[in-house]
Amino acid sequence: MTGGELIDIGFRTYIVKNRIQGIFSPSNTIIKKFKSVADKEQMILNLTYGSETQSFIMMDSGHVIMTVLSVEEFLQKYMQAI
Repeated sequence: MTGGELIDIGFRTYIVKNRIQGIFSPSNTIIKKFKSVADKEQMILNLTYGSETQSFIMMDSGHVIMTVLSVEEFLQKYMQAI
């Protein structure tokens, strides 16, 4: 694993900043297709712990992470990690 800054995405869960490829709203049509494919390939991580999904994070490994952070909240955390 490569080193990098960690971003807290809630519930004491962290992801490595430099492995993030993109962040999407659940209403985005492209992410709906990626979610379907990731689910079939068992590459989706639901880290909402029962709460409503506010954003999807695409990782360089092909994993799709479901989070409770809104896109705006995530971008604030991302920018603070710079």
